[in-house]
Amino acid sequence: MDTKVSDSKSPSKSIKPNIQDYVSIGSLGRGAYGEVILAQKKTDNQQVAIKVIDKKFLTREQKQYQVYIEREMLLYLKHPGVVQLYSTFQKPEKLYFVMEYLEGGDFADFLKLHKDLSFQTLQFYLAQIVVILEYIHSKGIAHRDLKPENLMLSKNGHLKLIDFGTSVVVHENKVPAEFLQKYKQIKSSFQTQEGSFINRASFVGTAEYVSPEMLEEEPCEYAVDLWALGIICYKMFTGVTPFNDSTQYLVFQNVKNAQLKIPENIPKVAANLIQQILVRNPQERLGSQSMADLKSHPFFKGIEWDKLFQMQAPQPKIVSVKSVEKSIDPDLQLGGKRKSKLKFYGVVQFKIGWFIYRPLDLVLIEGKEYMKLALYDPETEKCQLKIRLLEGVQVYSPSKGQMEIKDQNKKYKIKEVEHPIDKWLEVIEKCRKNLIKKKQKKQEKKQ
Repeated sequence: MDTKVSDSKSPSKSIKPNIQDYVSIGSLGRGAYGEVILAQKKTDNQQVAIKVIDKKFLTREQKQYQVYIEREMLLYLKHPGVVQLYSTFQKPEKLYFVMEYLEGGDFADFLKLHKDLSFQTLQFYLAQIVVILEYIHSKGIAHRDLKPENLMLSKNGHLKLIDFGTSVVVHENKVPAEFLQKYKQIKSSFQTQEGSFINRASFVGTAEYVSPEMLEEEPCEYAVDLWALGIICYKMFTGVTPFNDSTQYLVFQNVKNAQLKIPENIPKVAANLIQQILVRNPQERLGSQSMADLKSHPFFKGIEWDKLFQMQAPQPKIVSVKSVEKSIDPDLQLGGKRKSKLKFYGVVQFKIGWFIYRPLDLVLIEGKEYMKLALYDPETEKCQLKIRLLEGVQVYSPSKGQMEIKDQNKKYKIKEVEHPIDKWLEVIEKCRKNLIKKKQKKQEKKQ
């Protein structure tokens, strides 16, 4: 997978880039897959985001296909609204994607932080998403996992689409022969191993943004992205998605029924746009026949489509919502001492409700003063919960295959999946003893 992407803005001019070309500034996020590191190129000090992927995780979760497809898609798609891939390379146990650093964070966090955005601001960002979709569709590609978490903000406040691991070629006659050949080779290599999600008529994506035809495993075209666009528009004005419910099953049923209720506080022109997009029949969705139909809707009145990515964004000052922690990747030269260590990780079933368990990635991290367990959503790779294992917190197994974590206020229940609970308890106890020894040594030095 070693490659240098030919681009004038690429931070690397070496024929064979490697991880030693960079100095780590810190970690932008972690999960069972690995982590995303904020790094600096040694030769020109340009900041980049390096996605470090554990090959064992890819094999275990059968996600090799998604990584290879994302690489080819990002090499193929070149647009100011698509994240830029600089280079990829690998080591025996890891894959590295060197990408442009988008310091504004993801659009989902941006919407949470700015709940009183003006109509003009929402109009601007929705228009940028339309332009991005128009571009990738013109190149024969459907993204299939469009959502605020997969839209990032650049320093100047413009949106960029990321995460092309589940994207597909819809029209082969729109893509270059060389790209199509690589795409088919990758698809053929992993078809048997990784199942039906590779096909256009298969379910991928996130429950609240997935289209009815994907749930029904009907052939999917560009209209799946338009459905997600309608969901995003609804959420931008209300803060919630239209078919959300207490369980994923109920969300799916709501999506299949497609019974849309528009709150009265949504501007009429926005409500009309949403109603014309969130239509059960994909062929009847606004924009499915021509994106020009979508762009001419009154909602976008006044938008200068050709200048969207050159003009100043309505919110020009983008403050990063991503906290930068010290990287835990040992292959990167660090700009400072590491403050935490990844000790153990694996998939577990985490109790979220009455007899309801959800598969999550559990990560044990050893800090300077205490340990913590972090739970990550395997789909979004976002942290769902952090549990500090402070003094007095009880970690035990009430029965075989189960683990409970109890503090003064709450009890967390976990079932084993990938590793036995006994192994988790063993590692946690080992880390606890290690921290006690470190504290004792500090005390002895002070004396």
